[in-house]
Amino acid sequence: MVKMAIANNDPNACSASNDIENSSQCYYQVAFALKNSSLCGRVIGNSTIARCYYSLAIELNDSGVCNSAQDSAIANGCYYLVAEDLGNPEICKSIKNNSQQTDYCYYHIASELKDPATCGLIRSNGDADICYLELVKSPKDLAICDLIKFNKTAEYCRGQFDK
Repeated sequence: MVKMAIANNDPNACSASNDIENSSQCYYQVAFALKNSSLCGRVIGNSTIARCYYSLAIELNDSGVCNSAQDSAIANGCYYLVAEDLGNPEICKSIKNNSQQTDYCYYHIASELKDPATCGLIRSNGDADICYLELVKSPKDLAICDLIKFNKTAEYCRGQFDK
């Protein structure tokens, strides 16, 4: 069924099966093979749908694929994974109505890239400070401590250099 759908460039061949699971898996594979994100909407199961959009976004190197998701939680999850996979904090800005998930997105990318500027994008001062503290460890850079907003946390940061 999948091979026929791909060979004939006909995703509707996936609906030939009376087995919903098989049809769903067919749409997933055909969406990826034909690079057609609209087919991800025919896949069953939120995690599988999200994986479909995410896989296509990575394959096409295009976070815009996440826009195709009807469900905002799925779209946000897609943006998060694509941003993290590509190491691109700009994609985190596409996460809608979930500032905590956006901040986590920035945090993980900042940690991965060792980039204090990305920590600065985190809206929660406490979380941004934790991000800076994480970066101070390697490489040891006292200037990062100056970016910390809370005095006690900044003092603790500077104290790490006295050891």
